[in-house]
Amino acid sequence: MSTVAPQRLVSGDLAAEILPLGATLHRLQLRRARGWRDLVLSRDDPGLLVTAYFGASCGRFANRIDRARFTLDGREYRLAANDGENQLHGGPAGFSELLWDVESVTPDSITLSLTSPDGDQGYPGTLQVTAQYSLRPDGLQVVYTATTDAPTPVNLTTHPYFNLDGSASIDDHVLTLPGSATWTVNRDDGIPTGEVRSVAGTGADFRTGRRYSDAHDQAVAEGITRRGGFDHNVPVAGTGLREHARL
Repeated sequence: MSTVAPQRLVSGDLAAEILPLGATLHRLQLRRARGWRDLVLSRDDPGLLVTAYFGASCGRFANRIDRARFTLDGREYRLAANDGENQLHGGPAGFSELLWDVESVTPDSITLSLTSPDGDQGYPGTLQVTAQYSLRPDGLQVVYTATTDAPTPVNLTTHPYFNLDGSASIDDHVLTLPGSATWTVNRDDGIPTGEVRSVAGTGADFRTGRRYSDAHDQAVAEGITRRGGFDHNVPVAGTGLREHARL
């Protein structure tokens, strides 16, 4: 079933609105004494595409692919570029730009699906994808599944921007990345150079929790920011189910 209307989910003191366009987390809200508080940024018009990926599902491959090409089983595949000569978040017509089908809706969950045909944005194989958003007692869960009829790279994620107190900036937010002792150095276009540096003593050290503006100011002074902020990959140490980030 194709629809453009947002689907609202409610469970206890938490609510979410999901847009079929881009399988997007349009709103995430917490019930407070004076009403609902928005926890993520959303686009002004839910029917319009935006280039900042507000809450959208990114694919086939989230993040950047250098020179919009890769080699698989000895064959080079050239992809559609949309970030200079690189590909970002699946290309100019990636999953965030497409209208997903709504497969099922309950009061606290929604499942959406999408078929990406062979050759889509340059990728091999037909890919069948689902995204399931579920409100749970401890928060919001997002589960992606994908099956393919040919070898192909797949890297799916959702892309929300959090602002927990609704203020004009996130300067007072405290970010903790408990298992992240390193960060990847990027080229000017955002592609990692291959160098992995320790975060110890730098503005990128969030292992024990830091006020965002303090970390940002230090990182600016050290010259390690990109586009005026943090836009880096953070390798996570360890294995198994564990906390990666706390805001």
